[in-house]
Amino acid sequence: MGVVGDLWSIAKDIGKTAGTIVAKTAIVLKDNKGNIVDFVNTIFDVLRPSSKGDGTGFNEFKVSMVAPSGFGKTTLLVTIMNDASNYLDNPSAGLKVGYKDSADEKRIKEAQKSLSNAILAGKEGFTGAVDTKLLGTSEVKKFDFYYRLSNGTENIDQPFSIMDIPGGWINPNNRITAEMNAKWEDFKNHLHDSRLLFVPIDATLLMEATSKAEREAAVALLDVNNTGELIKEWAKYRKESNKSSTLIFVPIKCEKYRSKETFLINKVKDFYASIATEARTILPSISMYCIPLESLGCVEFSKAKWCTDKGSESFSPSFKLVGDCIQKTRNANTLFAMMYHMAEEEIKEVLDHTDEQLKKASTLGKLLSPKVKEMSKTMDAIKTLLEPMRRSLREYGNIDRMGSYQIFW
Repeated sequence: MGVVGDLWSIAKDIGKTAGTIVAKTAIVLKDNKGNIVDFVNTIFDVLRPSSKGDGTGFNEFKVSMVAPSGFGKTTLLVTIMNDASNYLDNPSAGLKVGYKDSADEKRIKEAQKSLSNAILAGKEGFTGAVDTKLLGTSEVKKFDFYYRLSNGTENIDQPFSIMDIPGGWINPNNRITAEMNAKWEDFKNHLHDSRLLFVPIDATLLMEATSKAEREAAVALLDVNNTGELIKEWAKYRKESNKSSTLIFVPIKCEKYRSKETFLINKVKDFYASIATEARTILPSISMYCIPLESLGCVEFSKAKWCTDKGSESFSPSFKLVGDCIQKTRNANTLFAMMYHMAEEEIKEVLDHTDEQLKKASTLGKLLSPKVKEMSKTMDAIKTLLEPMRRSLREYGNIDRMGSYQIFW
């Protein structure tokens, strides 16, 4: 079964035994002094037993993305997953990034191939966008993947779930059927459970909006108002969960602006100032970051056509190929590592909490004492096994530099 599965079974066994001793259920336990012993329920919050040979591990870590159509959700997803697969797969170390559904892997790879081919072709008017039709973003789509450690006897998985939606749906006027609204509710449930929220932003749109009319058009095109409402709704639910939560603004297509990165981040802060302030008022513990993502590397903004007529706003950018035409990403590693880092923090919180509760469990009687010791030993083994994953992610994503991207309003 493996150590993670062992811990699951031990916790379940302790719950049954302790429940028998004190005539309580396994969900909320009390010892003979009235102390709450809730580690069983807490453990079940993050552990899952093995299923169909897909590896024993932890419950999925949910991530959501909010942005209008055409402004980077699919590009963000494809870039992160392609970069992680290229650099984190390490068979000799037993490390692998994989997909729950092979169809998802195929779609990600086809979208990446489409983008690479467009770069190589050097087409006039190249937009730098991923073909969203390949990923099916005309409907709500959940991508399930995992970061796996195989130690020779078992697979230990940290599953992730990212939900992609048609960007136009963030405007309620565009959800015109009952089916759309039903799927929208599925997305909102996922959003509420997500400890990490990405807000992709078209950097060229922000940076090239220089006149008052263009800035007003940019606000409309980014649908800042509806995006803000979703961010605030997310913050309210995260406050109720009482768990740490992180909001990351991700400017996309920002290759041209690397030397102006501080100015770009300040532009983001300017456009989203009121939203960020309200979100922090709702959820004071929220962490916020702005992490520019270079998804292409060899492409820079060239020119754009604007339409600033109210109700008919449009922004059509063109890009030029530079350098050797070889795709090079920047900060995709940091974004993936951030996801794992937050998932690991959740696991650590549970294990630490369980350590505290085990001390209380020892008062439940001699019958539980061997099981409690076994559980402590198993948790130590899990922490040891997770170390290669932790070390690999820290080297890959350089988590230590995350502080430089933290932003405040």
